[in-house]
Amino acid sequence: MFFRFAWQDRGLRVLALVVLSLLGSCLQGLAVDIEIPREPPPSWVEPLPVDVHAKSSQNSGDGGIWYLLADMQTDVASQTRYYHYAYRFLSESGVQEYSERSFAFDPRYQKLVLHRLQIHRDGKVIDRLLDQSIKTLERESGYEEQLYDGKLTSVALLKDIRVGDVLDYAYSIEGRNPIFAGHFSTTQQWSWGSTLHRARYRLLWDKEEELSFRMENSDAEPVVTARGKGQEYVWEQWDSKPVHEESGVPGDYSAYSWIELSDYRSWDEVRTWARALYHYPEVFPAELQQHMEMIRLLPNDEQKVLAALGFVQDNIRYVGSFMGEHSHKPYDLDTIMSRRFGDCKDKTLILVAVLRQLGLQAAPALLDTDFRGKIVDWLPSPFAFDHVVTRLELGGKVYWLDPTRSFQRGDSLDKIYFPDYRKALVLDDSKGGLEEIKSPGFLGAKTELEEVFTFDDYKGGARLQVVTDYYGRDADQIRAYFSRSGEESIKQDYIEYYANDYSSIEIVGTIKSEDDEGANHFKVSENYQINDFWEKNDGGEYWGGTFFPRMLNNELYSPTRKNRKMPYGISHFRDVTHKLKIVLPSKWEDEVSESDVDNPAFTFDYAVEAEGNVTEISYRYVSKKDTVPTKDVTAYVEAIDKVKDVMGYEITIPESYRALAEQDLSVEVNLDENTEEEDYQPNWLAIIIALGALFVGLLASVGFYFWNPAAVPPGLASKLGDKELFGLGGWLVVVALGLFIRLLLRAVSLIGDFGDLDLSVWNNVTTAGNEYYHWMWAPAILGKVIWDLFVLPLELLQIVLYFQKRTSFPKLLMVEMFFLVVQAAVFGVVYQSLPGIEEGATEESLGNFRSALIAACIWIPYLLVSKRVRNTFVERRGRQVTPPPLIVSATV
Repeated sequence: MFFRFAWQDRGLRVLALVVLSLLGSCLQGLAVDIEIPREPPPSWVEPLPVDVHAKSSQNSGDGGIWYLLADMQTDVASQTRYYHYAYRFLSESGVQEYSERSFAFDPRYQKLVLHRLQIHRDGKVIDRLLDQSIKTLERESGYEEQLYDGKLTSVALLKDIRVGDVLDYAYSIEGRNPIFAGHFSTTQQWSWGSTLHRARYRLLWDKEEELSFRMENSDAEPVVTARGKGQEYVWEQWDSKPVHEESGVPGDYSAYSWIELSDYRSWDEVRTWARALYHYPEVFPAELQQHMEMIRLLPNDEQKVLAALGFVQDNIRYVGSFMGEHSHKPYDLDTIMSRRFGDCKDKTLILVAVLRQLGLQAAPALLDTDFRGKIVDWLPSPFAFDHVVTRLELGGKVYWLDPTRSFQRGDSLDKIYFPDYRKALVLDDSKGGLEEIKSPGFLGAKTELEEVFTFDDYKGGARLQVVTDYYGRDADQIRAYFSRSGEESIKQDYIEYYANDYSSIEIVGTIKSEDDEGANHFKVSENYQINDFWEKNDGGEYWGGTFFPRMLNNELYSPTRKNRKMPYGISHFRDVTHKLKIVLPSKWEDEVSESDVDNPAFTFDYAVEAEGNVTEISYRYVSKKDTVPTKDVTAYVEAIDKVKDVMGYEITIPESYRALAEQDLSVEVNLDENTEEEDYQPNWLAIIIALGALFVGLLASVGFYFWNPAAVPPGLASKLGDKELFGLGGWLVVVALGLFIRLLLRAVSLIGDFGDLDLSVWNNVTTAGNEYYHWMWAPAILGKVIWDLFVLPLELLQIVLYFQKRTSFPKLLMVEMFFLVVQAAVFGVVYQSLPGIEEGATEESLGNFRSALIAACIWIPYLLVSKRVRNTFVERRGRQVTPPPLIVSATV
């Protein structure tokens, strides 16, 4: 999401998502009456012994366990994969997290067989194979994303597991998906995020035809031995070093290594196989035929294509069904139309069928949404792709259309957005390899925002008018938001977007939207009243106001470290302009200035112009590419820092000019004539006590940095296999933004805290007999600064733990959220009892309590149940938790 308020409504939907997730888990976790066989391993298996006395030469024990063995074997002739794993429990957390084993398989063409389940303890072997209870469940891991594969999950809840035990288990999965028509290809992970004592991958190839293999990010070579008319391939490694992938890497980058094997000799063979899966009937279902007749009435082919695309996008909802042969084969048109839903294969089949009946040259195209153009280096295989789109030739030009997208509009195909996927395998009668993707609509995304602040005086509020114009992809996204959201929900989202900067803001009228579908231009107009814009400084001599280009700031992401060893990914293509216009009640003197930052990854322009009582500030950010190479990261971070140096604009009004301007609005305000400030007289005793709190906070931060709680068991997530929620994306972006905003507000609060420690202020409220004296003033002022100084290093630590993806981050954040509620409640009660509190401060303290309570109620449940949190915050200090090494995506 790139429109400026999107992150706001995400937090509001967390509780609803939690409820739906729990409901979905109940619906999909139904037990299945199936018996799992317990048998000896197949005769072709070459067993490996487990060295239960092995000692690791590297740092081991990630997550409370240490892997001793990962043995994966494949026999292509019997269509069987065999797995043998062993790991030692090193702590109670390891026992808690890894005493349950699960095995997924597709009952349509696969069979699960258990071969070994042993516990090694004190030199003895305890055999649990025959008496272990196995429960098989129907569980859809992609339920929340409306993805269904029909797989079963057998779960073994192990009993009597103790620290020091070695779990030694083996199983096999027999059968392969018949959709591949005798072809074989697979991908085997060959590096992991933790130390592994011994790993082996063994494959038996029974055919005379050549089997190709390739290594990614590794120079390992197999031992190849003749076996009958085929060959045996064996890869093996000892005490493998863990791989740690830095945060923020591009989607098409991976630091991990893997083995590819395939008997496809070319991409043409893959094309031939895939083409046979798509059938286009001459006679359409009745409903589709009716739409066809309407489309035929349109004046030209381009309009017909746009109408066909719109029909599939808006009338066939997306639901992924990958059961059995439909992992790669679309359903027939009758089934799709009767259901009115389908996945990318099904929606593409409809679109291509319609376009071909119109006499146009269209075909499905396979691509990979993560690795994109990198697949050109891979072995030819169906597993190189995860998405299907439509390629169309019209008027001598090539267009790429994605029927799974929604709310795309435009009166020409050149205005239809298509991502930069770079390479695709087109399922037509052409020959050759992968085709390069060039989409004319890719660069059409643009957002332009103008905010106009109008002031009648320097004491009251301001009127704020906002107009935002969205084009291309940005228009598609905001159009989708307005379509799915009600009027009140939209107003709430927009007012909350500004409420963080202006607490007294009120919306005037309604949020107006205009949609020029032909130009794919969506316009949103807003009007607000900010009742108390100007804020007085602590000493009361100055009034100030700040203007900040929040929308543009959302584009400026940078890594926490300059000395990265991996590339950094940024959003592309982005073209964002943010204009600020400030209309003051009197003339305003300011220097005209401008600057620009030109980096290989982006350009940024900034300009300030002032004439009379009007000041205009303009910012523009344009991305150039989506990847910052490792060697360029330092320069990129420095360029982002330069941009942030000029972000925001502040106006400061001396009290004398404020009063003068009210009498004569033609007076020119010149800040160079500021009155002298009174000397600050520090209350040293109170300051020393407060700095003691900072020291304690630093000690607590050091302790929490070395705190290494166990990770919540993550779901297996890989770019090469089943899609899972992982990484610092989704709602975690909102969490990160909250961390930085909270740290900024803490720093601002500390400035006010030390202002209250001025002796003139302190004595005025703590000396009996003075007008504002109260015995609670001293503990209130000192308590506030002690709290702020104590939590400041802890909040800095949370930012570090967040980007390190540490297991301690969610737990520490939840604890602080709880105490923020307590602190806000205490100070809210105290402030109501104190005399001399500034007008509105009591309401502000109660508002702080409500905000803290709402944030805790939303984010604590999210941190407890979120799949993304479970899969992301798995790092421990100096180590990384990793599930057992499994095949990422395979078939035999």
